[in-house]
Amino acid sequence: MDAFVGAPSEPIGQGRQEEPDRSLGPDLEAVTRLAESLVQEARQELAQAEAKAVWLLSAAVIALGAVISGAESGSWSPNRLNSGVAEAVLWMSLAAAAAGIYWLAMSLLPRFHNDGARDKLAYFGHAAQFGFDTKDRSVIRANLGAALVNVATHADNLDRLADRVFDISTIVLNKYRRIRRAIQAFGWSAVLFGLAMALEVVLS
Repeated sequence: MDAFVGAPSEPIGQGRQEEPDRSLGPDLEAVTRLAESLVQEARQELAQAEAKAVWLLSAAVIALGAVISGAESGSWSPNRLNSGVAEAVLWMSLAAAAAGIYWLAMSLLPRFHNDGARDKLAYFGHAAQFGFDTKDRSVIRANLGAALVNVATHADNLDRLADRVFDISTIVLNKYRRIRRAIQAFGWSAVLFGLAMALEVVLS
């Protein structure tokens, strides 16, 4: 990324050169540290999002298991309600709960950004792409090794870090969106369940 590197001035005097003008761009090390910090924060947020999704999904599955167990034993079932309106609302409540479980499961579904630019080696998926063309381990090792050398000896690593910040942050944002949808669905499920019980009392 040439914009981050100061350009040296022309030689002055007998072979003497001025120091590069650092005012032409930000300090490269400072920008790199910031990018690495953002990558680390995004990874921590990713772990927290997945932990929340696992906890909510576990609680939802336990509750769903109790409902299914009661229905199978015959001790409880939506069909046993006296009011048809209450029964319909209760089924809507169960559907909303199922939607919540679906969104939680989707939030835990492994996702990664595959842009095909494997030579960037921005994440593990790029390294895995070297095995798409051939299964010959010596060829894979040679091509991947060349890519590793190219990335490691590049003038700066900001492109790779920028990709990591963007990709991980996007994954985290999508996970939180799905978790929020799940919580909203569970909220609607609770409201509809309460409404169904109230209708059963009033209409039966």
